[in-house]
Amino acid sequence: MRVSNKGVGGARQMSPDWVRNVLNKLENKNIQLKMLRIAEN
Repeated sequence: MRVSNKGVGGARQMSPDWVRNVLNKLENKNIQLKMLRIAEN
């Protein structure tokens, strides 16, 4: 797998910072966001 250092918010793809940046871009009503927040905990 290749990852980029130019991911969302300038974070390396697949890093914890990148995950947070991607989640922060999803709308609160987004069902995927809700599922990911549950999985995160």
